[in-house]
Amino acid sequence: VYSIQYQTSEASYLAGYAAASVSESGKIGTILGAEGGPILEFTVGFEQGAKAANPDIEVIQSVANSYSDPAKGKELALAQIQQGVDVVFPIAGSTGIGSLQAARDEGVLAIGVDSDQAALFAETDPAQAEVIMTSVLKNVGQSIFLAVEGTINGTTEYGTVGLFGLADGAVDIVQDENFEKYVPEDVRDEINELRQQIIDGELEVEHAID
Repeated sequence: VYSIQYQTSEASYLAGYAAASVSESGKIGTILGAEGGPILEFTVGFEQGAKAANPDIEVIQSVANSYSDPAKGKELALAQIQQGVDVVFPIAGSTGIGSLQAARDEGVLAIGVDSDQAALFAETDPAQAEVIMTSVLKNVGQSIFLAVEGTINGTTEYGTVGLFGLADGAVDIVQDENFEKYVPEDVRDEINELRQQIIDGELEVEHAID
């Protein structure tokens, strides 16, 4: 058996930096399906990146205790928005769909998770896609490719856990038309520099999974 874990904090760092940079209220929010290692891996990087962009940023965190309750996700997001949050980052499976809907309905920005969620909604709900400024990606195909490649050349160590991050191309953020629309060019340039610093080991991102 060869297990794969994703160092999503590295990509979330970039998303947090972007979120804090575009926030006008100085408040951004995360909505968690539960408080566990894989989910906290997202949040530690997100908050670290946000603080790097704006040390005074306030990150409000809510926990749904469910990955399959869109109504709860929407309720939590609306509560955050009422507190002044203007960028919402749900990390909560289908619960997070409700959070994205709240962002759409209230006219605030959102960050997708795991896949390019703006692309997922582009045809079925363009208004929903429009508010997703970026998504934190797990590039599952890339990680499988690396595992298979390592199996062929003998470097994949079965019986261990592989940790894949930005340097492996296994995580990243979406940089599409929405990203270019909402994130100023100078901030986009800073994010690209930060990405390279993380890849080169010059910038250490906190991890919840070692």
